[in-house]
Amino acid sequence: MNALNIGGSGNHRDILKFNSKEGRWYHRSGEEENEIETPTMAMDLRNTATGWLLFLEGTAPNRRWDTSINVLSPKPSDAHKRGFMVLCYSTKYFDGVAELSSCSMHLSNAFRDLHAEFLDQCGQHIDQLPVVSCIETTAMKGKFGTNHKPTFKIVDWTDRPEDLPDESPADPSEVWSGVGSPQPRPQREPEKQAAQPAATAKPASALF
Repeated sequence: MNALNIGGSGNHRDILKFNSKEGRWYHRSGEEENEIETPTMAMDLRNTATGWLLFLEGTAPNRRWDTSINVLSPKPSDAHKRGFMVLCYSTKYFDGVAELSSCSMHLSNAFRDLHAEFLDQCGQHIDQLPVVSCIETTAMKGKFGTNHKPTFKIVDWTDRPEDLPDESPADPSEVWSGVGSPQPRPQREPEKQAAQPAATAKPASALF
């Protein structure tokens, strides 16, 4: 696995959203959106999608996903920003599977740090998923006012929930077709660690 380079889907998944302006978490199912507690959740970092995202008010997101996290697809427009998408799972904080997707600078930076932590640990947890908690949010002042950066931490590992398929979260129609000259992606090798027995998975309801 390699480090991330992240700077309108046709599916109808629930959406997990971090509001950087407020520093709060929301869950949307259909047309209904509600604030939720700061979540702990299983996160399918083994199937992370990266690409170019454009969010405009009142329209569906415009997204071009990389064919893999190893190859950077061409930028569709000057307005697109690098971003990510990952599927999360919790029955305690939301209703099972939800999609977390963003090109927010602070959320993307936090997610990049989390993915690096995942790469360092995943060799000891073959076929398991990390249980991730947002342990704090930090107010960050900039030229666009105050935004909030979450801090994620892997607090446990678990077997894959039955409702969370082992596949890319990206809609195939949004994946880059391969036409053009993509840029090579900088790579980061995980630290080598001695193999350890996989941790005993906790029941899905124990933490998330």
